[in-house]
Amino acid sequence: MKSIIFSTIFLFCFSVFGKAEPRPHSTSDLIFRTIIPGIFFVLVIVAEIWSRKKQNTKTKELQAKEKPVKILEYCKIFFGYNDEHSARAAVLGGRINVSLCNVLLFHDRIGLVTEKALEIGIKDINSITMKKVLWEEILQVNYNEVSKSGADNIATFYLKGDKEDLLCIKNFIEERMNRPQIIDLT
Repeated sequence: MKSIIFSTIFLFCFSVFGKAEPRPHSTSDLIFRTIIPGIFFVLVIVAEIWSRKKQNTKTKELQAKEKPVKILEYCKIFFGYNDEHSARAAVLGGRINVSLCNVLLFHDRIGLVTEKALEIGIKDINSITMKKVLWEEILQVNYNEVSKSGADNIATFYLKGDKEDLLCIKNFIEERMNRPQIIDLT
């Protein structure tokens, strides 16, 4: 959100003061140059606040079902394929395909909250790897996704964020993937 605000402020200032014309600006021209970017700036801020509020309500809905072990906020998520091109796109994507995500770690599943909530069971995760792509560390998670027709598809998502948060997610999932299953013999 900070990058959007700063880029909008830059565009606003450039549109008002950017032209290097020797003639003085008329009042209507100056008003037009300040009002239109100002309205755009306000709309961008309102849209970001609305989107974040919607994401927080989805997070609270998931928390109401079961108390999570840990909540990691402000991770960036990118859904793609299990190939190098998707990993590079996750790093270079910017705001196009990458969205902010809250990661909720439960005992037997993880919850990913963007505009919608996605819950993935630990048993459905095939592999989890930490990769260094270009200049950033990303976490690649391959999992089985059940489609509407009932078929299993292999899906992949990439997480970007603080290295400590990514290592925490990786260790949490690996620890539960390798845990022996308890069989009740009674």
